[in-house]
Amino acid sequence: MSDWATATAARIEMKHSLLKLYDKSLRDGFTRDEARAICEGGIMASVAPHMWPLMKLWLDQERP
Repeated sequence: MSDWATATAARIEMKHSLLKLYDKSLRDGFTRDEARAICEGGIMASVAPHMWPLMKLWLDQERP
């Protein structure tokens, strides 16, 4: 697998994980804003800083 394909697969996996975390946070009783903050904290803890804007953009697109 090429470096590009590996990086793309990793981004897709991260996006899926963040959406699962968001949905679980909502089911656990958190508000949308709280769930979003939990996901943003997850982004900052687990992703290189240059990926933060992209991950936040995905959250914006997937969950208004």
